[in-house]
Amino acid sequence: MGKDIIKIVGFEKDITLSVAETKGFFSAQNLEITFDQTPNSTTEISGLLTGKWDVAFDNGDNVVAWDEGQGADGEVHDLFIFMGGCPGIKPGAFRKFRHK
Repeated sequence: MGKDIIKIVGFEKDITLSVAETKGFFSAQNLEITFDQTPNSTTEISGLLTGKWDVAFDNGDNVVAWDEGQGADGEVHDLFIFMGGCPGIKPGAFRKFRHK
């Protein structure tokens, strides 16, 4: 049986996603991840709404704006935020992993 594919879009690939791929966490669950870097929020959210991507790494303000009809298409949508990040993570926090 083939792997299930989760299509992700964002401005930058989150370090936790890279670590999980490297450690084989997705493969162990029969998952494959694709990541596309977006040029802007309109492309990102529009593609998410049309099914081009399954998940978007985005800021909450974009989600709220599109939900309230303030996105590029002027329509009200039913998007949601299911996880938050931590801007305070220091690059050195992952040094041990990188050098193994």
